[in-house]
Amino acid sequence: MSVLEKIRSGKWLGLFALCVGCHSGPAKISFPTVDASAAAAGAMQAADKNGDAGISKEEAVAVPSLVAEFGKYDANGDGKIDAAEIESRIATWSARGPKVVPINFDVTLDGRALEGAEVVLEPEAFMGDVLPKGVSQVGASGACGPTVPKEMLSKDIPFGMFCGLYRVKITHPSKKVPAKYNEQTELGIEVAPDYDFFNRKTIALHSK
Repeated sequence: MSVLEKIRSGKWLGLFALCVGCHSGPAKISFPTVDASAAAAGAMQAADKNGDAGISKEEAVAVPSLVAEFGKYDANGDGKIDAAEIESRIATWSARGPKVVPINFDVTLDGRALEGAEVVLEPEAFMGDVLPKGVSQVGASGACGPTVPKEMLSKDIPFGMFCGLYRVKITHPSKKVPAKYNEQTELGIEVAPDYDFFNRKTIALHSK
């Protein structure tokens, strides 16, 4: 059973505490700080095409990570996301919990596990230049768990992602994966303290 599978099964809930000394990361993590106000303004500039100070579900396709969690950002339920809602949501990342979050999901292509694929989590441009990319390889079962470079984490927290909004790009060394999942990706994810690690989702890709 792999480390990721053990975590999912609930057997290693204390993983971070148990992994002391298991790798050579720094003793203390230098957490990046996202400027919530600037990020919100950047998201609006990227997606509010009609200039009505709100991002509709149709406009949100320009920012895949907002599509993925539209309901969490549309706090007042009016069907649009405004700058204040984005800024407020980002501000909760630091207030609500850990800044390094373990994430996991499955990746399939036409219903089959896309073993051997590389998954890259690339910060949305409006996040600024403070967040690193996260990378993972897809295993035989389809599972992956993107993480920032281990040198950026610590011996107590050996893997995970910094809170942020990311585009998901998936490629494979031998199988053709459509551009809409990589260079022109329509996939996105929010990494936040309320990420549900134990109820993992599936990113289902289709070759056509």
